[in-house]
Amino acid sequence: MYMNLKINRVILFFLFTTLIVNINSSCSTKNEIKSLPSNGNSSDSSNASTTTSLNGSNSGQSNGVDAVSTSTSTPATSTTPTPIEATASAEATAYQNFTLRELNMARTNPKAYAKNRLSEEYNDGDDNGAYNDLIYRTAIPPLKFNKALNQAASNYAKFLAENNLFSHEEDGTPSSRCKRAGYPGLCAENLASDSSDDNDATINAEMAAINFVKQLIIDRGNFTRGHRKIILDADYTVVGIGYSKHANFSYGNVTVQNFGEF
Repeated sequence: MYMNLKINRVILFFLFTTLIVNINSSCSTKNEIKSLPSNGNSSDSSNASTTTSLNGSNSGQSNGVDAVSTSTSTPATSTTPTPIEATASAEATAYQNFTLRELNMARTNPKAYAKNRLSEEYNDGDDNGAYNDLIYRTAIPPLKFNKALNQAASNYAKFLAENNLFSHEEDGTPSSRCKRAGYPGLCAENLASDSSDDNDATINAEMAAINFVKQLIIDRGNFTRGHRKIILDADYTVVGIGYSKHANFSYGNVTVQNFGEF
């Protein structure tokens, strides 16, 4: 489910919501974890000394509190991190790091994302046009984490899970929640839930990140592909990611992504 709130230079406010709830694990259990491909620039390879571990400092947390992100590629010999790896933070949970890696692979190397993540769904006719969309897309810059957006997304994921809710309009609006957390602008929001263990970040943070990002990019049942559009919108430069689960939550696992322009 997503809500896109953007403001153009001339005050233009656009808001809409769509619901995406996938309790059937069939779309996510097919996934194999693959290493990130090279984005074709040898000077952008990562170096272990300059790249934050994807496991993060809080990898055991289930609520995704204040995370920040990036890549599973085997470190290369170059001292220059890739654009994806350059966004890493030691404060991130494993789930948040892996999620940012997936978002940024789709943005910075959409063709590789399509081939590595969407081929099976494409061959099964179950990709909602995502494979061809990404194959022919032009790369855009990677997202970086924003501390306030991380806090807003983490708080809201926890709130939804604990109160068994799934909507953009609980506890305020996306922008009001982001403002409360310290982000001064409008934000766009993606929500997704799934009851499968493959989307449980407390079991396998990397698999959960792969499955949730793929779920939002495929965007089944959403003819506007609004979740995918938000993820692949070059106007957004920063992101916050939250994850939570709770015994009271009917949908199993929930993730929140908040996007901002600065």
